[in-house]
Amino acid sequence: MTLKVGYRDTPEEEVLGHIYGKALRQAGYTVRAARFTSELEEEPLKELKAGRISGYPEHLDTVLGFVHPTFDSQPVDVEEARRLAQAKLRQDGLAVLPPAPFSRNRQVAFPAETAARRDLQQVSDLRGKSESMTVQGPTDCHFAMDCLAGFEQLYGVYFESISYTYTDAEVRNRFKVLDEGKFDASFVTNTDGQLYEDENRYTLLEDDKGVLPAGNVVFMTDEKTIDEAGEGLESTITAVQKGLTLAAMRRMNAEVDLEGKDPAEVAKRYLEGIELPS
Repeated sequence: MTLKVGYRDTPEEEVLGHIYGKALRQAGYTVRAARFTSELEEEPLKELKAGRISGYPEHLDTVLGFVHPTFDSQPVDVEEARRLAQAKLRQDGLAVLPPAPFSRNRQVAFPAETAARRDLQQVSDLRGKSESMTVQGPTDCHFAMDCLAGFEQLYGVYFESISYTYTDAEVRNRFKVLDEGKFDASFVTNTDGQLYEDENRYTLLEDDKGVLPAGNVVFMTDEKTIDEAGEGLESTITAVQKGLTLAAMRRMNAEVDLEGKDPAEVAKRYLEGIELPS
């Protein structure tokens, strides 16, 4: 059987796409790849609905943003998030396979020295302090529950000002601005490779209320593909995901994003340590 596995052109999702594709090829399927631009975020889901791809890696909070865009009620529990996504997608014949261990979320980062000096370990520690702080964040920060919207609505935490990252250069420099003292804090993605390279350099404040939406990776597919591919599809996906911890994803992102390694080669090395079903 031929499976067409899609992925967006971000380092993280390219690696994941190659991991899934190579594992399915090892399981005996013929696999073709489909690469999508990250600027058209919904394109892989549209292609899956149209039957032009067999599946692709997605994050639960992202797909729920497409099919259940009520940002203040996104599930925190990963299984609840998967059930809700499945319920919303079932009418289109789509399926959400079991999630990987790691959850990709945005968190607010401080230089470790600053966090220690100001006694900042969790988001609640910002209350009464953040009003005099500046922060840098993505353009959707005011609307996202794992960004300013969640901090303000769920934690009562408000910053003095926010500067948005509009360009690729500004996104790449989201840690550099902390090193240079241009901002007190920066909203970053917790799977960023720089957090693997400099794990003790920055402090990411913990979501102590447990209110950030589940962003675990899942393999999106459809019922027709599951029926035709048989049990080997889900068993392969489940097996290959066991090692996808937050630390592992950070390491692979660092290899691609910071060291310039080929995502396909990074995926290949990851699979060398994974036992797949025969």
